[in-house]
Amino acid sequence: MTTQSDSMYNKASLFLLFSLFVGSSAFAQSQKLDIKKLTYQGLKYQSSQKQIEKTLGEAFRVYVPEEECGVLANKNPEAQISTLDYGFISFTGNEKTKFMLSELNFLLNPKAVVVYENSPISNQTNKQELIDLFGLDPEVVKEKGLFFWLENKDAYVFQFEDEKLARISYWSSC
Repeated sequence: MTTQSDSMYNKASLFLLFSLFVGSSAFAQSQKLDIKKLTYQGLKYQSSQKQIEKTLGEAFRVYVPEEECGVLANKNPEAQISTLDYGFISFTGNEKTKFMLSELNFLLNPKAVVVYENSPISNQTNKQELIDLFGLDPEVVKEKGLFFWLENKDAYVFQFEDEKLARISYWSSC
């Protein structure tokens, strides 16, 4: 039987593990990304469901995410959060707050391209190109990816595999 003390210990352990992970050489931390400048097929990182469906068609799957906290958590039953899943890309939100890009997996769709300030970003984009695009210090960028903090302590993570961009995903700090 799990006690409240055990639960608090588990949460503290997870937080410590994450802190070590983020603080390690695996991820660079930066504030240079203006997420509002990131688009996919003309869709802004936050778009209405109507705009998304007009551009991408009907989602393969629509579901309620199981986020406990962060901007993607279902805190208000009157404005339920849902995810529009297109396989390689997903948007999560509702009509009141709009749907934000929650994940783009370039490995599942090698032809996918996002645009940042008129610069294309794809599965062919390497770390050096992102360092140049975002104006990062090359000494800070390490092996696995880039972590861009948002105002609400959540982040977008740019992950690499074999020196190329593999995915962009939203991450919650809780």
